[in-house]
Amino acid sequence: MSNKSKYMIIAIWVIISLFLLSGAVYLLIKNIPKEKESDNEESKITITGSELNNYLKYIPKISTDYEGNLFYSHNKRTINDIAEEDLVGTALRTKVNGTMELNTEVATKEEIDELIKKMYNKNIESNNLEFITDGINIYDLKNNKYITINYTNYPQYYEVITKHEINKEELIIYTHVAMKYPNDNSLYAPAGNIIKEFTNANKEELVKYIKEHKEEFTLYKHTYQKNDTGYSWYSTENITNNN
Repeated sequence: MSNKSKYMIIAIWVIISLFLLSGAVYLLIKNIPKEKESDNEESKITITGSELNNYLKYIPKISTDYEGNLFYSHNKRTINDIAEEDLVGTALRTKVNGTMELNTEVATKEEIDELIKKMYNKNIESNNLEFITDGINIYDLKNNKYITINYTNYPQYYEVITKHEINKEELIIYTHVAMKYPNDNSLYAPAGNIIKEFTNANKEELVKYIKEHKEEFTLYKHTYQKNDTGYSWYSTENITNNN
């Protein structure tokens, strides 16, 4: 075999080796972005302040336990601890704005059932709930429609978002919480002790005070689980010792 033939064979092997090597490198590089894209997918999930405040409306704050403790007095509540009446009442509260006139039709049962599925990923089967309140109004279910029949005097809660965490599986919102009863000028911590007395303070003034004095109020962790329409409320727990 001549030297020229040898050189040609060597050249061919070099070309084949380079081709195979370049193919392997290409496949390696091609796979790297996919892994990074998958790893960074969760970090791209964003949520607005307005959306976070809307998710706070899902918290069934009108709930009391069997001992009569208010919702935020309890160490931890999950969806399994909340009565159906309180889920219905919380859903109704998203449909109204304050005190409604008596005998006002607020929503149909189908509308509230859809809201409950969205807010709690749960189906309400009972049509004979005995006491339904949104914390301000009391309702009765007549002809498949929720109608106001009276008023109540539950405390109103004010929450200030401290931070949040979000991924494909869950949303977590941390809030400092204060409580105020209607016709009472005092602002309370959830456990019932008076933090400060106000004179005709509006909501903006109360929220401003909470933001500036967070250390005086209990910090709560609200956990939401992913569902088909977003995130549904699952639990709320006290994560400080200020209760």
